[in-house]
Amino acid sequence: MAEEENDMDRITVVDDEGNELHCAVIAVAELDGIDYALLAEEAALADEESDTLELLIFQYEEGEEGEVILTGVESEETFNMVQAFFQELLEGGEG
Repeated sequence: MAEEENDMDRITVVDDEGNELHCAVIAVAELDGIDYALLAEEAALADEESDTLELLIFQYEEGEEGEVILTGVESEETFNMVQAFFQELLEGGEG
């Protein structure tokens, strides 16, 4: 479940335990006719001392009223395919 913020590049994600995660949208891409979003928690992006960054992948849809709907990727095979795609996309953007 997600709420769309004023800035289209930011989304608040509510996890299974009810915690709000303020995330930046890194990329949205279509694979096999389904849109997926790659997110990073804003607090982790701001942490200059960390050399790692946990990225989140969700299936991405827009509702009838333009609201963002995020759902988890349930299939491990699909998750791995989407993860590989985003990894290639990010690595291709370097240099």
